Amino acid sequence: VPGSLPTNATDMWAEGLAIPPIKLYDQGVLNQAAYDIVFRNSRLGEHLRGDIDAEIGAALLGSRRILAMAERYGADALEGAFDAIIKNAAETIRRELLPKIKDGTYHWDDYIERDGVDPDKVHALRLTMTKTPEKIVLDFTGTDPQRRSPINATLSSCESATYFAILSILDPTIPANYGVYKPITITAPEGSIVNALPPAPVVGRNAITHTVVGALTKALSQVVPDRITAGYYAMSNVYILAGDSGNDGRGWILFDIEVGGGGGRHSKDGLDCYSQGIHNLANTPIEMVETTYPLRFRRYEFLPDSCGPGKHRGGLGVRRDIEFLDENGSLNTQFDKFKIAPFGLFEGGDGATGRLVLNPDDPNEKHLRSKTIDLKLKKGDVISIWTQGGGGYGPAAERDPDAIGRDIREGKITPAHARDTYGYDGSLS
Repeated sequence: VPGSLPTNATDMWAEGLAIPPIKLYDQGVLNQAAYDIVFRNSRLGEHLRGDIDAEIGAALLGSRRILAMAERYGADALEGAFDAIIKNAAETIRRELLPKIKDGTYHWDDYIERDGVDPDKVHALRLTMTKTPEKIVLDFTGTDPQRRSPINATLSSCESATYFAILSILDPTIPANYGVYKPITITAPEGSIVNALPPAPVVGRNAITHTVVGALTKALSQVVPDRITAGYYAMSNVYILAGDSGNDGRGWILFDIEVGGGGGRHSKDGLDCYSQGIHNLANTPIEMVETTYPLRFRRYEFLPDSCGPGKHRGGLGVRRDIEFLDENGSLNTQFDKFKIAPFGLFEGGDGATGRLVLNPDDPNEKHLRSKTIDLKLKKGDVISIWTQGGGGYGPAAERDPDAIGRDIREGKITPAHARDTYGYDGSLS
């Protein structure tokens, strides 16, 4: 499918070329054959070429600077500095981070909904965290087996999400390197959705990695409640729009990711429409998209009442309506949290679930699944994306009435929501 994100893939070969690790450069010489294979297998090879060349340029610049340091200080001194940095990071984790967590064993389960192949399947991710004076052990035993669908992650993806969650929650200022990982032990059963083996498809791995972050957040909330947030939107909401127009016959592809509401915090509300969690996203300007593609944005706005209620409410999700202006095309999506809402903490309420609608506010509107596969579009169709809201932190009864009144004035919640959720009638603001 356009964008190489087939949410109904049943093996790795359906996701594209499986190229083993090979050198793109050897002794400073480009492997032209390998370079050409990549671009010949992309619908928009020239667009891809710019990205790859930028990565190559960055790597070459980095290698030149490493060599320059080696020439200036000597290879032995440089390697000694590297070793010292790694050792210092490991010691910092043991000295400063581990004491923040009370020794003990903590459990939490979380779930991923739907997988593009079996629309009713819910996947369980089970986590046991054991803290000792010397290390943290994270055990995913009991997690569901890998699926013949893209809702799988490799071990490296699971590890990345785990390290990210621990560092970002406990101390994001510590530089991430190999030393940071030494006091953290991860057990992920082979053949599970957190350690999938070939030929399992893995293009939907972000559903797993975000869920790993959520499970760790909930486990750590039992010991460091002041350093965590309630559940955020918890998915890289990928959508791919593609059309047939173009003089070269190759058409066009828009690959974009929309975010939702951040989780409420110990002393603050969650952030509205904010990139949170294991990915790091920027907002694609509407003007740029409309100039580049035959698309028109009809709406882009916060979703009132999508925030989970609490002493500190969750952040708002957004609604984005996109009109398709090409003659023919398609939509593919990789969303989640359409049924399982972003969680609230400490009596805070859950955030709103996501939704996806074809031709909203029309008598023939159609609600789509989170993993929509090759939906055919025609000129004038409108795709409406509603992203998830963040969960609330703390009891709604403890929310400051002035904050409720401010949210009403700013259009973030409706008077009816304030009344039904907080018992607020406006007399206290």
